[in-house]
Amino acid sequence: MKWISKGEPEKFVAEVRTRIGKKESITPSDDVYAQLEKLAALKDKRVITVSEYEQKKALLLRRI
Repeated sequence: MKWISKGEPEKFVAEVRTRIGKKESITPSDDVYAQLEKLAALKDKRVITVSEYEQKKALLLRRI
């Protein structure tokens, strides 16, 4: 914001564009853990079978 008050909106716009381009770094293992949690919830709700859960879980765990 200091750039706007100084009459330098170009610097502000450049900073915003830079920050928008940055994403939080999520490691592959973080993603796998999130997927495992979702998968377990599906199993608990009986949306998928225990067999389907075990198959998909094995595939996900290979990615870590």
